[in-house]
Amino acid sequence: MNNARMIGNNISTLLKKNNLTPPDLAEKIELSIQEIYRVLEGRIFLSPMILDRIANVFGVTRNELITMADGCDSSIHNFKVFSDEENQEKILDFIDMYADLAEML
Repeated sequence: MNNARMIGNNISTLLKKNNLTPPDLAEKIELSIQEIYRVLEGRIFLSPMILDRIANVFGVTRNELITMADGCDSSIHNFKVFSDEENQEKILDFIDMYADLAEML
């Protein structure tokens, strides 16, 4: 899983565990709601300062936030289980590249 997707997945999991919504998080760390949704989708990379703000909201360290924590749902919705995890990552990387190109047009 690329780092941005993993961090977005970790943040999504922490939001659920803490009964917070993306707009709640946006308000607490002073980002726009659109930026938060892009973070959750793994579409943008975060500065260390923003990572620290998010970690503080959840009472975790930056390192805990950026590494896959136990209990995080790392499954990719609407995808069957891949026999080779590397194939899944390649496909997700292609999807990311396509989305980036589509946003540019």
